[in-house]
Amino acid sequence: MLVAAFRGDPSLRYFFPEESAYRVQAAEFFGYLFDKRVVLDTVWCTADLSAAALWTPPAASVNVDHRNLANELRPSLVEAIGRDASARLDAYEAAVDQLLPADHNHWYLGVLGTNPSSSRNGYGRAVMDAGLALARSEHVDAYLETTNLANVAFYERRGWTVVGHVDYPLPTWALRSQ
Repeated sequence: MLVAAFRGDPSLRYFFPEESAYRVQAAEFFGYLFDKRVVLDTVWCTADLSAAALWTPPAASVNVDHRNLANELRPSLVEAIGRDASARLDAYEAAVDQLLPADHNHWYLGVLGTNPSSSRNGYGRAVMDAGLALARSEHVDAYLETTNLANVAFYERRGWTVVGHVDYPLPTWALRSQ
């Protein structure tokens, strides 16, 4: 579902520009992101798997050291997507790291996607709201970034505020929800 949801997304097309490899590389990438979060119990999806939100909780509330987990999983991701795609991913992550708070005391919405055949039914909002409810109950902010300008308006209508922007390696907006 996420592979289909992000087929035209600027970030995924930047990471995986070759159409012939997109499906396999994107599936490996989303599998990596899922594996990092499922152990944290912070993946929400609809019963029919038409929408999913992959959240990372504040570092203080995590019993699993998600940075070490990411380091353990990363070599298999690099092998699956290739060094060129991995280098583009690293450049993007370095840019995003400049936009987000360094203290990691926030909920982070890493992925929000809806199957294109199920869009505009409120499913994405529903799975996003599960993580937002936890952030609010813990009295911490939530953050996300998007490379899709149309998504900025979607998030702003739901109470998110743009708090930063970078142009390199591709235009990216950071948003916060309080």
